[in-house]
Amino acid sequence: MKEDKMGRLIFGAALLAVVAMGCSTLISASLSAARDAKAATFSERFAPALKSASSG
Repeated sequence: MKEDKMGRLIFGAALLAVVAMGCSTLISASLSAARDAKAATFSERFAPALKSASSG
């Protein structure tokens, strides 16, 4: 009985550690991708709309 509770506690702690590592990795990757992404300028963002408006 006591060994069963200890085993569950160890399993729960290990599972929590794995989830925390995965979450940390996901957040780190997301922040890195957001930091590396180049923000589009006004002309890059609205070029298709400006072309269609000026041609029509």
